[in-house]
Amino acid sequence: MNISELPPEMMDKIFAYLTFRERLQVSRTCKLCHELIFCPQFCKRLFLYLRSSKDLEKPYAREMLARCRNIMIMCSNYDDHQLRLLKDYMKGTSLKLLKVWAENHTAKRILETILKAVPELKNLHLVLLGKSDQCTDEIIRITHQKLKRAVLIGHGNYEIECSKLTVLRSDQVNEKMVRSIGCLQGQLQVLQLCGYRHSPHIGAVYNVLSHYHWDHLRELELISSSTTDGLEKSLKQMPCLQKLSLHGNYQIFTGEEVGAATCLSELTLRGYCIDTDSFNKFLTRSSLKRISLLNCICCSLEVPLKSDSIKELTLEPMTMCQKLLPVFPSLEKLDLQGMDKTDCHHTLLQICEYYPKLERLTLCVVPGQIGTVGIFNDTVIDFKKLFFFS
Repeated sequence: MNISELPPEMMDKIFAYLTFRERLQVSRTCKLCHELIFCPQFCKRLFLYLRSSKDLEKPYAREMLARCRNIMIMCSNYDDHQLRLLKDYMKGTSLKLLKVWAENHTAKRILETILKAVPELKNLHLVLLGKSDQCTDEIIRITHQKLKRAVLIGHGNYEIECSKLTVLRSDQVNEKMVRSIGCLQGQLQVLQLCGYRHSPHIGAVYNVLSHYHWDHLRELELISSSTTDGLEKSLKQMPCLQKLSLHGNYQIFTGEEVGAATCLSELTLRGYCIDTDSFNKFLTRSSLKRISLLNCICCSLEVPLKSDSIKELTLEPMTMCQKLLPVFPSLEKLDLQGMDKTDCHHTLLQICEYYPKLERLTLCVVPGQIGTVGIFNDTVIDFKKLFFFS
């Protein structure tokens, strides 16, 4: 059979076993192989890395930049000529995902060059290198008509003007970012601000969230402020919020803080001191299906958390509930981390007793601990899936 007679699905499987360098070698064998290797059907699965500006001078650079759907640029500097090449090679391409790892000034120049040339871009992942004291006052403008998802990591000043943007994640909370968030209030579905607890602009973020209607927002991640007033006001403006993640600084958490989020099905708390009695009252009224308690402390270990609706639970570390695990009889998935200071045998006995519907259990243990668990000698484990990580 001639190679041209093979169905595309089979060719796809064959080329999947080849490295990028091997694909290039195959493409040089004949015109047909060249067309197969560089056709959009196969190129869209490739992730092209530009680790140096000199990569633009390689013979396949123009063709690969024109056809690949996913590109990562990692470079310390691009001169004007190289930026013109980059723009020329990528102009009008069907690029879907762009990742850039660079210092502020270089990242600014790359984005200003590329964003205008790639009209079909959907995902942008930007990582600014350098420390906060190296951050310049330069404004990185992210302007695009079809961009849907932006991940912005590192210290920088961003201005975002994207009419189709629905997902925004950033660890930078400053005045420019707060303004951009306000302009996106009518379109965002996912907002993740995982910056620094002591940022002077955290209060401004809560002000923006509480003064606009966020009718489309489904997922929110925030660094909690010292008071819960801003959080409660913000959640009242989010009638469709389903997933909430809060990073605290060991403030008391009762559950009343998130009572306004009536559609909430998933809650993640990191670094809180949980008032167990009050939180149980909240759980009886909520419709939570999944809860994650990460590095939290329970005020009363003698009063376990209780809920009949929660089906998924993550605990980290296990020491927060080493006397009593939460009583969630409907639990189907359980992830326990930080088992090094916990009696594994006793914990697994509790799991068997408390969670009759459990289907998946994941344990994070220290090296060598798996062999010392010992519960398999006298207790039947009937989980469909059991995982150990060390």
